[in-house]
Amino acid sequence: MTIINSTVRNFVALAFLGASFGFVASGCSSGKSTKPVSAAKFKQNHVEKALQPNQIVGKKYKVRGKTYRPKHEPKYDETGTASWYGAKFHGKPTATGEPFNMYALTAAHPTLPLNSLLHVTNLDNGKQIIVRLNDRGPFTDKRIIDLSKSAADKLGIQGLAKVRVQYAGPA
Repeated sequence: MTIINSTVRNFVALAFLGASFGFVASGCSSGKSTKPVSAAKFKQNHVEKALQPNQIVGKKYKVRGKTYRPKHEPKYDETGTASWYGAKFHGKPTATGEPFNMYALTAAHPTLPLNSLLHVTNLDNGKQIIVRLNDRGPFTDKRIIDLSKSAADKLGIQGLAKVRVQYAGPA
């Protein structure tokens, strides 16, 4: 009888643990689930605007005699030159205060709000990704974005490249 009770208890415990794990793994959310934005299916007119007040816009600042005024630009859609930065800056603080990680999919832009998502398309090969804006730059004329080494690699960029950058919403 003791063996049967012990077996039943173990079975009930296992069933409970399995059900609990399944419940947790399924997300157990009653609200709508949010899926990551697919770069290939990105549509700027579907950008979520409700979180914009939580973004860090920042104050105007001056670099090399030029004044930059960060601002919300939900319809930002520009074509220009992209560059990338890597090992020289790896581990140094970004404009958000976090250490720069050249292996993360991040970027620098002079005026868009920090912690924005940006949809970037390499116009030479059609590759596209979504990066998180966590730094300021580039401060070189005719460049519109600096990408982390990893982001540049995913886009097939080795030096400079012609890109399209679109605001994709708050991160």
